[in-house]
Amino acid sequence: MTRTVVITGASAGIGRALALEFARRGWRLGLASRRLATLESLRIGRDPASEGWAKVGPAVGIAVDNLTAVSLAGDGGLPTDVLIVNVGQRLSAYRNECAHEALPLTDAVLDLTNGTLTCPWHGFCYDATSGECMSAPGAQLEQLPLRIDDGDVWVRVL
Repeated sequence: MTRTVVITGASAGIGRALALEFARRGWRLGLASRRLATLESLRIGRDPASEGWAKVGPAVGIAVDNLTAVSLAGDGGLPTDVLIVNVGQRLSAYRNECAHEALPLTDAVLDLTNGTLTCPWHGFCYDATSGECMSAPGAQLEQLPLRIDDGDVWVRVL
């Protein structure tokens, strides 16, 4: 008989740690979270590429307190431009385009004091860890699920 556990707040902190541990032990999981992208980051199977995950590389290779622009190809082979934001060794991944006019954020200004990311084109300001636009409520960067597995960073780019 397979055991089942339901965990709320599964995308961060103790909820995330519990979800990963129960999964490692073979339990079936029912998970809830307020943010889909962070919840999706818990889901990675035996063949990550077939599920849309693309390997970025070693986590130690992602510059701390900086932005890293990469082009990743998922299972379909089409490249997706991704911006990885590293604030205090907390990683977030976004489609590399401003929510305002879809222009690239490669040269965006990362303000570590305020935890913000500012678009170099029109000055739209985003929360660096959630992608929420602080200049225009309702606009948001498209956050992509990111996961670190055995020291490697993976981003889901379906």
